[in-house]
Amino acid sequence: MTPNVFITVRENGRVTARRSGHNTWVDQGREYLAQLVTLGSTEERGIKHIAFGIGGVKQGMPYIADAPPMSVAYPSGFPPATTNGHQYNHSFPINPLIETLERPVRISGNSQPYGFPPVGDIWFTQPPPLGFLQTFTPDEPAQTTQGSVNLITSFPTTLDGKTLILKVLDDGSQLDLPTPTAKEQTITFSSPADAAAVISQIETQVPGVNAELGTFNGLILLSTAVGTKAKLAIVGGTAMTDLGLTTQKVAGSTPGETIFRTVVSGVAGDIVGLGPPNGPFTTGVPLSEVGLFLCGLDVTADFYSLGHLVAYYTFDTILLTPSCEMELFWLVRF
Repeated sequence: MTPNVFITVRENGRVTARRSGHNTWVDQGREYLAQLVTLGSTEERGIKHIAFGIGGVKQGMPYIADAPPMSVAYPSGFPPATTNGHQYNHSFPINPLIETLERPVRISGNSQPYGFPPVGDIWFTQPPPLGFLQTFTPDEPAQTTQGSVNLITSFPTTLDGKTLILKVLDDGSQLDLPTPTAKEQTITFSSPADAAAVISQIETQVPGVNAELGTFNGLILLSTAVGTKAKLAIVGGTAMTDLGLTTQKVAGSTPGETIFRTVVSGVAGDIVGLGPPNGPFTTGVPLSEVGLFLCGLDVTADFYSLGHLVAYYTFDTILLTPSCEMELFWLVRF
């Protein structure tokens, strides 16, 4: 099965571990999806949160997870997860039934055991970090933002001989790699009389690019290819100001794909007990499970999250220490 959960760990900026695999949709998640796609559905809840834990069958450091102080702050067998603390399995999510994380850990707050969450504890990513959620529509090309110059009412008459430099790719390569992977292509304008002439000269000189006018008649550039392999960059040129463009890199989208992204930093103390001051978890926190949750929960107290977990994944243990940060990409495909 194609992986859709990707985890990267960096220590002092160097990649030290990677994990990838495929999640399961738990019972609540299947119900949520059914409601979401049903004709006439009134489903208004959305997936918003990510939470991490030290449970799951992939927990490979029981000597840390099942010993004090970890076992005191996050005891196994606490209802409703009446298990030994490392039994949840995304490959077989009904025995035992997965309703929440088996042993969730606090993002911030105190280190008291379950059942006594003091006010101010945070169990889920809240609010979502920048880039936490991106929702893509099917078969989209790479598309730049609209230029700030109205090419109908304020057409620039100074374009003759000026240039626009672009890079375009359709093979999944990265735009920041050196040529010839992403070769720069220069458009030289020749006395365009109107917006239609500007569009024609762009599309004639760079076959991999389409051009159109946006809502406010500003110039928009699009790749002719679609999907995540399609990439387009405005590099520069002497016509940038005339057209109201800025340098940028954009990519297309894959049909029906939603990407969740979050970063947990031990350096910044994003897990309680890590970072300055180190607190009780000086050896690190052995993370081994992660879940996606709906928006309607109390992020300061609801570590149960019953009725809100929709997707679950357990992975080979990552020991998050005060010198590590962990980045997670979760692709949700429908």
